[in-house]
Formats: sequence, structure tokens, C-alpha cells
Amino acid sequence: MSGLLESKKTRAVLAALCIAMGILVAFGFGVLVGFRHAVFTSRVGENYYRVLYGAMPRGMPSGSAHGAVGAVLDVATATIMVQDLDSDEVLVSIVPGTVVREAGATISISAIHVGDHITVIGSPGENGEIDARFIRVLPATSTFPN
Repeated sequence: MSGLLESKKTRAVLAALCIAMGILVAFGFGVLVGFRHAVFTSRVGENYYRVLYGAMPRGMPSGSAHGAVGAVLDVATATIMVQDLDSDEVLVSIVPGTVVREAGATISISAIHVGDHITVIGSPGENGEIDARFIRVLPATSTFPN
């Protein structure tokens, strides 16, 4: 048996088997990581609207701490009051860098008027408001469910 391990052919075969085993372990680890990534990505996609807007009543996303969809009730210099789809009033703070767009063009905050329908995406503020990062003014022809 000791002569078998001293043979060059046996050592070459054992080395090849060890290398093949290492490659299979690395491949298996890659498959495991890829599978976990796919599951995570799938869950993010399934929960995207729930996380961003909250529950989805009547087939439309409603407001949450990260965004709001609704009609403008009041516009001030640094805030906008929005009535969301659940008839809740949501205070939106305009922060530096907030982008406001309408029909593909960037507009100023002063172009938003009471009665406009808007979508707001932002982050939760310290006082329960939404710190807006992006505001989309929807076309006047857009409608929300009753």
C-alpha cells in the first residue's frame, strides 16, 4: 500500500480528484448564492408596492411613510398637503434636491396648484411627514378611484 501512494500516477490522480472536488464545491457555493439572490430579488419585486405605498386598496397604491398618491389640498413654500386615496391628509416636505416633473419636464414647486393630482416618493421625516425626493404631477385627465 505504501508503494501505491509513492507512485507518480497515483499522486497525479489524487491531485486531479482534489482539484475537481474543489471546483465542485466552489460551483455548489455559487449555485447556493445565486439561488438565495434570486429568492431575495423575487420577494423585493412582490413587495415593492406594499413597501413603497402601503396596502393596495381598490387596486391602487395608497400612502405610506415613503410616498403618497393623491390630490393637492394646500401648497406652501416648503410643504404640500395631499389627500391620499384613503382620504388621509399627508404632509409632504420639500427638501433640497427634490425633483418635480410634469409631462417629462422638470418644473418648480410653484407650478403645483390645489387640485392637482401628484405622486410623491421620499423618505419618512422626523415629524411624520414625507421628505419628498421626487414628485410627479399627473395629467389633468388622470382619475383616481372613488
